[in-house]
Amino acid sequence: MKQVFLNKFAKGSHENFHVIDMADKKAPDIKRYFECEGKEGYIYTIIDNQDKEAIYTETLELESVDKLQLLGQHQGAKYSISVGPQSKEIVLIRAERGFEFVPSFQDMNVFLGDNALKEIAIAKNFKLDRLENEIFLYKAWHDHGFVTLYINKSTDKILTETVDYMLTGLEILDDPYAKSV
Repeated sequence: MKQVFLNKFAKGSHENFHVIDMADKKAPDIKRYFECEGKEGYIYTIIDNQDKEAIYTETLELESVDKLQLLGQHQGAKYSISVGPQSKEIVLIRAERGFEFVPSFQDMNVFLGDNALKEIAIAKNFKLDRLENEIFLYKAWHDHGFVTLYINKSTDKILTETVDYMLTGLEILDDPYAKSV
């Protein structure tokens, strides 16, 4: 059933959808299409992630599932999805006549890739000279933490730094038990 709606989406116009693009989250190539009228007995959300690096996640919990039924791997009144780079995902909900779609909780996130994070760091222009106007440190906060970027413009210099973090409620993704990188 999911493939039927994805095929229909690929062939048709998108005028019956509520569309949200993620440009405000620095990911304009991710779009969320939502059809909520249920004319065909279904309401559905399609995430079209054409970004080359970013990952989209969404969690939605319904206030009530009276006359609504989540289909596929989603059960009960809640779904969580993660849509990787250059892929599509659909959440399909069977809707009986007289349904009410009322979310009690919704969380939409975009986890940016390395190139977008580099652009953010440079654009924020928090720049520190680390070594003789040749090695620079850029830092910037974003929706899910901060990014630190070193740029070495020298041809023969190497900078070695140890950065210690006091992590409270955070972790270093590559090594959750590490305290410094």
